[in-house]
Amino acid sequence: MKVLLSWLSEFAPFVGTPAEIGDQLSGLGLAVEDIVTVGAGLDGIVVARVLDLRPHPDADRIQLVDVDAGDGEALQVCCGAFNMSVGDLVPFATLGSTMPNGMEIGRRKLRGEWSNGMLCS
Repeated sequence: MKVLLSWLSEFAPFVGTPAEIGDQLSGLGLAVEDIVTVGAGLDGIVVARVLDLRPHPDADRIQLVDVDAGDGEALQVCCGAFNMSVGDLVPFATLGSTMPNGMEIGRRKLRGEWSNGMLCS
């Protein structure tokens, strides 16, 4: 069973890191199989607003998406997903961020068009 630390804290005052709390619970005879930190490894992932969508001039399965990542500047991203509309809020991996699988996000050219980050799905 998965249990949130915030939920457990409503019933008992825990002090320490999640790992220390896991050890305390194990010491009480409660099995703790895994501790997962939500959001770990997601530095550089922000919420961006879709400003514009248009077809890629040289690819049928890619579209060009302009997004605002919060600084008011429009960034062009090449994207294979077609399930978004102008105004949508989408997860956006900014340049220099590292995905949980170790892939580093950089500025890349896809079929002649620059992609300045990656939309995450």
